[in-house]
Amino acid sequence: MKIEKKIWPEYFEKILSGEKTFEVRLADFKCKIGDLLILKEWNPKTKKYTGRKIEKKINYLLKTKNLQFWPNEDARRYGFYVIGWKERTAKQLQDEVKLFCKKNKIESPIECRLLDLTSEVGEVAKEILKMNNYGRNKLQKNDEIEMELGDVFYSLITIANYFDVDLEKALIKAIEKYAKRKMFKK
Repeated sequence: MKIEKKIWPEYFEKILSGEKTFEVRLADFKCKIGDLLILKEWNPKTKKYTGRKIEKKINYLLKTKNLQFWPNEDARRYGFYVIGWKERTAKQLQDEVKLFCKKNKIESPIECRLLDLTSEVGEVAKEILKMNNYGRNKLQKNDEIEMELGDVFYSLITIANYFDVDLEKALIKAIEKYAKRKMFKK
């Protein structure tokens, strides 16, 4: 089901930027998980729609009617906070790396980016060897592995950005491919 609601410009911008990842609404309409919430920017000064809209699929819904979390006096006295948090998507990470490279003028040919990725994978291998003393001991995780994996991820993102590949979509396709392979190996 599609649900259309007005939203003021300052909140519209915060959702558009990814800073605001929630919406608080009076529960005077029906909605459920999976519905499409269409937020249409409304200018309260002109009392007109601006023509901009954002569509968000509802993935979580908390209905507060009949919930007894706090005494009514406390709720009236203090009000409520709506607390949101931000999860970065693969696309947002790719955009961050793209912006970082542009801002810091980090431009290099694709061959160099591939060499960087290969080198960073080698650093991961080296850390794993150090973590088990080159196969002599049980594997003990160290703090360096996180940094080295971060370097691999960064290098991979620069290659994906070069070819304009959406890593999230690519990963979903890869998982589907592996799932099909596993089905045929039974």
